[in-house]
Amino acid sequence: MTVYCTHLYWDPNYEHVKFLQTYELFNTVMKNSKPHHNIVVLGDFNVKPDSVSGVFMNGQYPEYDRLEIKHEGRSELVIKECQKLFERFNFQLFSKFGFLNCYSVYKQFKEGLGPGAIERWEDGFPEMTNFTEDFKALIDHIVISTNGMELVALKELPTVK
Repeated sequence: MTVYCTHLYWDPNYEHVKFLQTYELFNTVMKNSKPHHNIVVLGDFNVKPDSVSGVFMNGQYPEYDRLEIKHEGRSELVIKECQKLFERFNFQLFSKFGFLNCYSVYKQFKEGLGPGAIERWEDGFPEMTNFTEDFKALIDHIVISTNGMELVALKELPTVK
């Protein structure tokens, strides 16, 4: 088993930086592993599941033009660079790893539902992994390769209550 752990940049104004970090992380994973290896990628990604990076981690093709870029005069350039990365990324190889964000099936496990019971992947996520007085969101993630492993249980997370 190979475990990769990360802590990505925190600032919500720099979604493109977090995307680039996520992109490089998964490129590194694919370069150093075979699709049949047991792989765990986890950490504080500082991204929500519906963000460009969150969608990407779920093995789906994200809409790079959704990147929130708050650099005056540079937004167009950054989006073009991200578009180039998408075009170069080997999604075919990525799909062979069968990556699964464990939290995307959280409700299926918590509520004892069968596989595929949640129609939209974003509806399966827990409410949060991070809670402070000023902030509450799911920004920490555990991604596994399902070719060599099977998710059999998830520990229930605390709620706001």
